[in-house]
Amino acid sequence: MESNQSNTNTDFIISFFLPNGMIDWFEIVKMAEEPNTGKSRADILYDSILNIYLDNATTGRAIFWD
Repeated sequence: MESNQSNTNTDFIISFFLPNGMIDWFEIVKMAEEPNTGKSRADILYDSILNIYLDNATTGRAIFWD
């Protein structure tokens, strides 16, 4: 049950940050949060940074470029 809850939360979060259809081409390898230590005005608004690590999805289909 927890893994299903985790997958649901991950999908929900990813839908905000990645363009529609991006999961068709890439797999989420890891998501990691780190403290934001920046000093700029924009950095003050956010206290953490979310890193999303992607890898090429293995779909088994060939991609041909013109």
